[in-house]
Amino acid sequence: MELEQLKDMWKEQEPPKALSDVQPLLARKSNSPIAKMKRHLMIELIAVIILYGLVIIYFFAAYGGRFASVSLLYLLIGLVFCIYYFKKFRLLNEMQCMACQVKTNLSKQLNTLEKYIRFYLIAGTALIPVVLIFFYWFENTYMPKGREFFFVQPSDSISVLYSLSMFLLKTTIVTIIFYYINKWYVRKLYGKHIEKLREMLSQMEDDAVSSYPK
Repeated sequence: MELEQLKDMWKEQEPPKALSDVQPLLARKSNSPIAKMKRHLMIELIAVIILYGLVIIYFFAAYGGRFASVSLLYLLIGLVFCIYYFKKFRLLNEMQCMACQVKTNLSKQLNTLEKYIRFYLIAGTALIPVVLIFFYWFENTYMPKGREFFFVQPSDSISVLYSLSMFLLKTTIVTIIFYYINKWYVRKLYGKHIEKLREMLSQMEDDAVSSYPK
């Protein structure tokens, strides 16, 4: 039903009527792809604020503030992702208000949304080695020498070359594993809904072409 009404909008291209007919379809809290992506985005944002907030407060307050650098790292990461979430949420809102120009806006905004999703996948994966580099430095700086935590730190019995080799090995393994987890996660939350929107767009274009007088 939703697709058929969008097809009618595509054919008629009457902005005043389109706005009243399609906007409720796209803006309502329903099972539409855009509505689902907005709900997923809000859940992610709330989770980031709560989890990152707890980590920031803990490391800032614990150990006499000696580990405040961890708080700063998570604060910077959290701010970047909050900006990303805000921009993507604004785009989804714009897509819900595109009814007056269905034909011209849908493809462009869908392409932009796909770019956001690709950025999310790449940035989320690239964040892993960045965080691991930070904690490698953190362990080497703050943890007792001669004790192994997650990384093998250089010492009197362990060379710097061996320590760095083990660091690179662990970082590569963790990054590859996280990439596939992140890819599955992004597709589950956003990818399949984008594919549905892309399919709807393709069907509307085909329907519009077939309706032209021959």
